[in-house]
Amino acid sequence: PYAAPGVKVAGKVLESVQKKGVLSEGMVCSEQEIGFSENNEFPPALPANAQLGDEVADLYSLSGQPVVAEFLSST
Repeated sequence: PYAAPGVKVAGKVLESVQKKGVLSEGMVCSEQEIGFSENNEFPPALPANAQLGDEVADLYSLSGQPVVAEFLSST
């Protein structure tokens, strides 16, 4: 999951910053950083039972809570 500038992660509000001459506008988060689980695996993986079209909130038992996520294919 991606956190954009202005989003609070681990108690800090993210800002756009220059890193080695490249503008960084947000960060990819582990499951632990966004409160889905204690798993600090990076990059985060969806549960093994995840199917195309599944609601992320349902996969993590977060129904009724706002979840914004963007998943991009690596293929």
